[in-house]
Amino acid sequence: MKRIWLKKLMKKNNLNQFTLAQEANITSSHVSYIISGKRRPSPEVAKRIAKVLGIESEWYRLLEQEGEEGDYGQLKEKQSPAVSPIETKAYSS
Repeated sequence: MKRIWLKKLMKKNNLNQFTLAQEANITSSHVSYIISGKRRPSPEVAKRIAKVLGIESEWYRLLEQEGEEGDYGQLKEKQSPAVSPIETKAYSS
């Protein structure tokens, strides 16, 4: 499945596939495969992409196979606190 949320996040950060690839030190074809859902990045590559996109604490999202529109809205912004929804849930019980 396509990772529509990833394309939207790239657009929000004014990044095209080539620029994201350069900054994450991977090929632009690899970025294309990740966006299209044909490939999943390794954890190391996912962390580098997430850092470029400003979602370091949610790098694992790049390993998931979903591609729903709503997934983008759940990602944190760069200014968000470094507490994940899972940690927040554990403290609020």
